Amino acid sequence: MRTSVFMLFIFFAVASTAGFSQSVKIPKATKEAFAKDFPKAQKPHWQKGTFGFGFGVTFTADTLKNTAFYDQFGQLLEHTIFLTAELLPEAVRNTLSAGHPQAKIGQVTWVRSIERTFYCIELQKENRTFEVNLDEEGEPIDDFDGDEMPMISE
Repeated sequence: MRTSVFMLFIFFAVASTAGFSQSVKIPKATKEAFAKDFPKAQKPHWQKGTFGFGFGVTFTADTLKNTAFYDQFGQLLEHTIFLTAELLPEAVRNTLSAGHPQAKIGQVTWVRSIERTFYCIELQKENRTFEVNLDEEGEPIDDFDGDEMPMISE
């Protein structure tokens, strides 16, 4: 997850500072892979990855915002969909209500990386904001110190 969040952070940091009006030359293999992977994609906007590595694309599919990160050979490295809490699977919702009954659900993302697929859910409880990372069966991702990763609260 830390790698995934880091890749997304770097991608969006570069995208926001580079300006969306710049044109980016995308390798043919990457464009073809994207078209095959996401045939319903609308309004794709490409950005060159940080340090010259890979290519990120933001787009809409089925009314949801998506990001994808590809290498120069067309290998999909990560795909993220920004969801609403209502779209979480029942197993994930059950885990959240059992483990954090008083928490309010904030931003929700579904992430598929080379390593795994999981949900990253921002929770707010008692003036504290934190993330819970659960797999598709609602089980906590076990490579953190516990099931919560503190975030900066506003």
